[in-house]
Amino acid sequence: MRRQPRDRRVSPAPTTIRQPWDRIGAAMVRVLPAQIGGEETAAVILPTELVKRPPA
Repeated sequence: MRRQPRDRRVSPAPTTIRQPWDRIGAAMVRVLPAQIGGEETAAVILPTELVKRPPA
């Protein structure tokens, strides 16, 4: 994962999470039209990963 520009100004770097943005987008494309149409949709749970940054 790339560090964001603001992360370079912070020491130590903040711990963050990595999210599967491609899968989040695909789920939204599938779920949103159904919800707009009034359908009940199941929850979508996707994996995330804790990214612990090393101490400064």
